Amino acid sequence: GRAPDPASAQRRATLREQQDRTRGIAFARRLTDKGAERADLLFGVGAVLIVLVLAGLYLVQELEVALAVEFRARVTSIVQFLVSLAGVILVALIAVALFTARSIAIRRDARENAGLAWAFGAFWPRAAHPFAPTAWTVRAVPELVHRIDHLLSRDPRARLLLHTNSLGSVIAVLALWQTRPEHRRRIALLSTGCPLTLFFTRHYPAYAVHDRIAPLAASIAGWTNIRRDTDPMAADIAVAGVRDVVWSDATDPYGPPPSTPADVLAQQTDRGPHQPVFRQLEGHVNHRADPRIDAERDALLEMLAAVPDLDP
Repeated sequence: GRAPDPASAQRRATLREQQDRTRGIAFARRLTDKGAERADLLFGVGAVLIVLVLAGLYLVQELEVALAVEFRARVTSIVQFLVSLAGVILVALIAVALFTARSIAIRRDARENAGLAWAFGAFWPRAAHPFAPTAWTVRAVPELVHRIDHLLSRDPRARLLLHTNSLGSVIAVLALWQTRPEHRRRIALLSTGCPLTLFFTRHYPAYAVHDRIAPLAASIAGWTNIRRDTDPMAADIAVAGVRDVVWSDATDPYGPPPSTPADVLAQQTDRGPHQPVFRQLEGHVNHRADPRIDAERDALLEMLAAVPDLDP
């Protein structure tokens, strides 16, 4: 037979890698676009199922005397099956917990996700949930308000650029709501990976009121919100006064930005002598290390420089 062609085998391997890469990017984007909605649907269906199971058990207990003997035996067998199934599910949950602990120990992305979950739990005080860890926002928000007031009160020429990431963006917004109005005009906000509108105004509207975001944005010197197109934890602020910027993940940060979705995908799946490995999908992390952040920061600093000084 004919000897295998090494070049052809290499091309097939490269094609498979690019296809796997394309599927991974598509999955990350789907998770970013629909992840929160699907999670809400999953939790809603789970809650309904729990209510139905509890209601069914209650009705069976209340109607036990009136049930026929045959039907009672059938119900008993079903309950025994459910108990056995619950035991299997419990063992599976223990296995999942062990696997998760192992992943957290050896994988960087798993540790980051665990840190995010912990941060979300620590955002709320223990009065909101008896099993929540000690809240750090109870201390962080007042301290940030005090720090802002200290920096801007001592010098009427002072300007302040807040560069926040992830839950830090939520803390900054909460602090700005409590900052004196005469100080806000000398403050600019650069938020990256902000979950404010995706989680807090969506699930906790009494604490993060969406209608108050636009007046806050209008009262400060400028607000730029940056997220990546593969970040499932962040979303656009989508109100007047906020400049929403979406970065294409895993593209060349030093070159011109791709102009079409095809150009974006071409850069994300590009691998050759000039780029021997695929660029890493950053998702929710490492915004500060991205060279594109410099231009956004400089633009906000120019806005701050244009703010007139307060009268002494």
